[in-house]
Amino acid sequence: MTITNLRNLTFRLQQLDLEIEDCRQQLALAPEGAVFSRRISEDTYRYFKRVRFSDGSEKELYLGKKARSEAVALARKMFTEKHLQDLLQEKKLLRSILTYQNTEPAADTFLKSHPGIGKLLAENQENKLSAESLCWKTMPYDRNPNHPEQLKYPTIMPGLLVRSKAEADIVSRLEYFGVPYHYDEVMNFNGIKIAMDFLCLNITTGNIWYWDHRGMLDRPDYIRKTLYCENIFLNAGIIPGINMIVTTETLDHPLDLQWVDQLIQHFLL
Repeated sequence: MTITNLRNLTFRLQQLDLEIEDCRQQLALAPEGAVFSRRISEDTYRYFKRVRFSDGSEKELYLGKKARSEAVALARKMFTEKHLQDLLQEKKLLRSILTYQNTEPAADTFLKSHPGIGKLLAENQENKLSAESLCWKTMPYDRNPNHPEQLKYPTIMPGLLVRSKAEADIVSRLEYFGVPYHYDEVMNFNGIKIAMDFLCLNITTGNIWYWDHRGMLDRPDYIRKTLYCENIFLNAGIIPGINMIVTTETLDHPLDLQWVDQLIQHFLL
């Protein structure tokens, strides 16, 4: 792992500590009890407060309109508790990655001790990776079948249509640098299927990189979907800067192709 990636991990851990502390402060000020809802019509719910007493018994209290602020406070507390669990899980995962990265792999130690063997192995590595790259790029894969009407942006590759102008630009840069990729491939992350914008093959190491382009970050619904997917990625060990490339844009801030070129050169060549 590069020094830049290690710094990114360390910075994220620092952010996590701040977010965790903020959640704990919110929970310390939150009211006791829990809120739950019962649906009484298609879009109407009634809210109740569940209170537990010292003898272990519980009681349900109806929270009407006058008590709506209490219901909101309890709901926010319950959500914060779950969010805190996610943050602690991510922190544990990143700490384990840092611990692993601080330990030199046995294979690297072996090559340092036997430079002649390393030279022998390197002789055919370039040709091997070139053949593997071509094979991987042309192999069949499961494409996302949803919303085919959105595939309306042509690319420099004949027959390949994508879902946005930015994705077409990314295709052009990947082709320019000769990076093998799959577009819109359906992946299974711990039982949850998500179509990745791109899967790319590093032509030097042979490692797979995930590329997630987040193109509408000025829309609240899109942000919610992005955060949902981000949690799935992290739980599956897919982490920006480690094995994932993330690009972003909004209506006022379109994709920077110079930045795309730098990402490709840094992570994929």
